Amino acid sequence: ALIGEVKNARSERDKLTQIVLRESDRLNRTIGDFLAYARPTPIAPRRIDLAAVMEEVLVLLEHRPLPASIKVVRAFAAPLWAEVDPNALRQAIWNLCLNAVEAMPAGGEITVGAAEAGPALDVWVADTGPGIGAADLGHIFEPFFSTKPAGSGLGLALVHRIVCDHGGDVDVRTHVGVGTTFTLTLPRAAHG
Repeated sequence: ALIGEVKNARSERDKLTQIVLRESDRLNRTIGDFLAYARPTPIAPRRIDLAAVMEEVLVLLEHRPLPASIKVVRAFAAPLWAEVDPNALRQAIWNLCLNAVEAMPAGGEITVGAAEAGPALDVWVADTGPGIGAADLGHIFEPFFSTKPAGSGLGLALVHRIVCDHGGDVDVRTHVGVGTTFTLTLPRAAHG
């Protein structure tokens, strides 16, 4: 009986440890988002291969404990030269990918793509989640607006700010029951 009690105590402790780790991760993310929003670092654009930054983000994403039924699709080829701040863009793409994962708790497909579009570069993150309702669509970039119980409401506000700081634009296409695509239009670096 004593062995059973010890096993139960260990199992409870393990469960508690998991909850504490998960919650501290969530809290760290919320505080990090808040500080990034409240005290933004001035962007420092330089000529970079954005495909390499996107690949780094996706490798990190794939090493998170994702639902098994989530598939990550790459729709870009290197090099993709852009005149951007690599850290800021890494943050924006990461936020969009996390949102896509959270929109699909039962699984689905995330497509991360990029293509040259004249003097600009389009970067998109698409999910096959439930889409964004019409009532929420006008508010998604507002600070502290969130449809998730544990959301800080700063993830998309940060994405919007980062893209605007680059002189770019964010476009959202959503279809209820089909999915959502966020497209970031960014300045392209000169060739050579």
